[in-house]
Amino acid sequence: GGYTQRDIEELARVMTGYEVRADTVSRGEVSFSSARHDPGEKHVLGLTIASGQGEGELDRVLDHLAVHPSTARFVTRSLALHFVSDEPPEALITDVAARFLETAGDLRSTLRALLEHPEFFRAKEHKVKRPFHFVASVLRTLAARIEGRGPELDALLAMGQRPFAWPTPDGAPRAGAAWLGTLLGRFRFVFEGLRQEGDGALDVPLEPLTRSARSEGALVRHVLGRAPKDAEAHVLEREPDLRVRLALALSGPTFQRY
Repeated sequence: GGYTQRDIEELARVMTGYEVRADTVSRGEVSFSSARHDPGEKHVLGLTIASGQGEGELDRVLDHLAVHPSTARFVTRSLALHFVSDEPPEALITDVAARFLETAGDLRSTLRALLEHPEFFRAKEHKVKRPFHFVASVLRTLAARIEGRGPELDALLAMGQRPFAWPTPDGAPRAGAAWLGTLLGRFRFVFEGLRQEGDGALDVPLEPLTRSARSEGALVRHVLGRAPKDAEAHVLEREPDLRVRLALALSGPTFQRY
């Protein structure tokens, strides 16, 4: 991001005087002590902070960082990694970062610029879903009823992305290649969840899906968001068991991608 060791040291001076309470009553609360604060002039990433501003210094730094060009590129690249591809085009990052700066960091405008960018449409269906998004999209597609402690959590644990369980502070990988080894777990989740009964089964209201299945290709359009390709129709529409047909559609390559 263009910062130096001096910037780190100056920011540490800005943050002197803050502490996080550790006692039982106020655990986690943040307080500021002016007596423990370094009151001198500071320089952080080109921003000069006059001496004696106390607690307001940190707000000045955060406001400065919020609209910094490096922040614009970092936020834009993070969005592109999530919505576009594992290697987002430089043209997209540059254009969307410019919108971020033009709007002083307005995320609604920034995201609109990304979703309307030509590179977004060229990269469509290139991004592999992470396990959490795969499971969430399965549950939404099937209108499954869940209580947050059923087979979906077991599946996420097996695939390595159970909520709040990532062991390091960097978060789960956003690159799809990191999750290709979870494909078997995905197949098991949909096939076992749809076919078995009891604790490991997905609670799916089949009646509306059955009505869709009576119309040629309608069920596949519901699952994939488009008409089936010839190869897909050949496989799926020959399967008489609705649950198996759903599991096949949810296990196919298209549903694995955003």
